[in-house]
Amino acid sequence: MKAMNSDLVPPSPLARITAILATAAALLFALCLHAQTPDPATKGQVSGEDRPLNHPLREKLYTLKFDGGSTSKLRDSLREEFPSDNVVLSESVGRLGLPGFELRNVRLTEIGRTIEFLGEGQLRVEVTENAGSGNLWLIGPRNPAEAAATVKMRSVAAPNLFANEKALAEIQVAAEDLERRRIDKAEVSGRARGVIRGADVRQLKDQNLFVIGGDEEGVAGLESLIKAAEQRLAESANAKAASLAANGPKMRAVLAPHVFAEEQRWKGLKDEMQEMRVKWAEVNIELQEEVGVGGFGLPWVDIDARKEQKVFILIGAEAAIAGMESMINAAEQLAAEEDALMRAKMEAIKRAEKEEADLKTAKEASKEKKSDP
Repeated sequence: MKAMNSDLVPPSPLARITAILATAAALLFALCLHAQTPDPATKGQVSGEDRPLNHPLREKLYTLKFDGGSTSKLRDSLREEFPSDNVVLSESVGRLGLPGFELRNVRLTEIGRTIEFLGEGQLRVEVTENAGSGNLWLIGPRNPAEAAATVKMRSVAAPNLFANEKALAEIQVAAEDLERRRIDKAEVSGRARGVIRGADVRQLKDQNLFVIGGDEEGVAGLESLIKAAEQRLAESANAKAASLAANGPKMRAVLAPHVFAEEQRWKGLKDEMQEMRVKWAEVNIELQEEVGVGGFGLPWVDIDARKEQKVFILIGAEAAIAGMESMINAAEQLAAEEDALMRAKMEAIKRAEKEEADLKTAKEASKEKKSDP
């Protein structure tokens, strides 16, 4: 036994150190190989970059950039950035405007809180991670009852618009176009606040009513548009009614015996009145064009000369009748003065002839008296 013990020589310190280093190098090399071999089950895509998922020492982080716009645009951005996620957006907040933002290396819940913060109390965002094959986003109003209360309805009576088919079609097109432009501007600017549902217009032709439904701003805007158009047509209708009342057909007989005493007089007067009627219409047209109120009726009058009754029959607008009546009266007065002057002349001639005859008779009587014995 002593001989055998004498053959066992203990290893030197240098040999022991060499063995330890060799073992450590082998373990380190094994660890490196394990770290460099990826597990397909622990690979995932996060905002365009590969990071390990479900790692016990590291949490999944996200990066998101949004340029601003409506929540509908945000929904599209989330779907584009995270194609495996499910994003559900309530229609009632689809047009709510949000400013742009950029988040780097944050948790999913922090993105949701950021969206709620930028929604200024209007939004509620619920995020469920790893819900099935991807994450689940639920975006809706903070208070559903309040969002439902923002839906307004208003009726506007517009009898003049419904009486004019062309104006009715034009106002419908204008309302739809202006509302679409309002919504587009709110969404593009990203500064819209509150629930923006938009508004639409329905026609109830049997009642001559427009029914407007939607959010308050849209309803108020379309209501003001329809009322302004209705007022413009009402003012135009009132002006035409007043013009019709003033220029509507009337009839008047004007007695003119002195004018009809001579055929040349009444025929000449009728021709002058016809000429004045044409000039009057031309002047009225020029005035309407100058002040920009075309489309109203022109003062008009028809003239009928009744020789047997010695009257002029005037049919037409009151203003035109009055003008022609004054012309007839003036001609009648002038004719009466001419006839009076003519009668005076004739009476003077008769008196002069009578005086001359009387004088001649007296002279003859005087001669006869002197010649008697």
